[in-house]
Amino acid sequence: MNFLHFTQRLWDRTGRRRRKRLSECESPVERMFYQAAFDVLKKYDIIPQYPILRYRADFAIPEERIVIEIDGHNYHSSKKKVAADNKRDRHMLSLGWIVIRFSGSEVYRNPYDCANEVDAIIIGRRRLRTMTGSIHKGIWRK
Repeated sequence: MNFLHFTQRLWDRTGRRRRKRLSECESPVERMFYQAAFDVLKKYDIIPQYPILRYRADFAIPEERIVIEIDGHNYHSSKKKVAADNKRDRHMLSLGWIVIRFSGSEVYRNPYDCANEVDAIIIGRRRLRTMTGSIHKGIWRK
């Protein structure tokens, strides 16, 4: 198999996966975010409608234990729903997941900025893990 044939097959598989996952998004703004995230966060597996115990995250990056929620104004505008979201976020945190929330209007204005922000958070967390590991190994001891 030559390189061109290999890359074509890889692109076809990736394209099918992208179309399937795009169809799993529940709203137009989620689809906008997924398309941008698929382009920006190429090295991560972004899964829409990811189940975590009794909850379902809009998106998850399981290998980084990151949940991404897109909050539409209609659903997330009441005090009760905001309180429920906060409780849910704390539960996710207790399970080791970090929750990143974007408003629907943020994503609508510029989905690529949101995807780049997720990438920056992942990079920052990895850098912090590396530094923390160095501290525990005694590299930064006086």
